[in-house]
Amino acid sequence: MTTAAGLPAVRESLHLALLADPQSNVGTAELAEAAVEHYALNYSKHPPQILFNEAREVRQLLTPVVQSEPDASYGADIQRQVGWLSALLGNLAFHLDDLTGARTSRARFLARVRAACCASSLVI
Repeated sequence: MTTAAGLPAVRESLHLALLADPQSNVGTAELAEAAVEHYALNYSKHPPQILFNEAREVRQLLTPVVQSEPDASYGADIQRQVGWLSALLGNLAFHLDDLTGARTSRARFLARVRAACCASSLVI
């Protein structure tokens, strides 16, 4: 198992980056991608409820960025990471026997992916 401190450290790094630059930037998009990657690679190393809480808090940190900077060059990257966090939350909700939450997170994931693809002129 990864340390219990590892999960909060990922979220706190992103939070500090957002405090330093509330308008966000490419670095924030890269940190968000690193957080999603960390959660995905260490999915089975954490109890589902703890990972769910951390991923949800990271998504909540990124939501204002997506709302305030949807057309920025890095906006599609952040939207994509919010989508992946929604997908992760859906998987975790399923493992926590929250089938409604799993379906809702899947719908949010698809909406975010579509928004990110439209922002970057990709077709899905």
